[in-house]
Amino acid sequence: MGQHGVTFAPDSVALVHREDAYDRTARTMEADLVVAKARSPRPTNRADIALQPHYARFTDFAPTS
Repeated sequence: MGQHGVTFAPDSVALVHREDAYDRTARTMEADLVVAKARSPRPTNRADIALQPHYARFTDFAPTS
């Protein structure tokens, strides 16, 4: 595969970005889930997700009602 394997091999690449990791006043306990690369020609997908650090996981936001 060589050094460019990650660029060519995956069908999709998902990234998690937490603003509060860089700025403590920004969106605490929230993150962006970004699907940045997909084999089919479609736009980048993005979703807001919630951080549950006591379980070391991310989850959907609780429904508001």
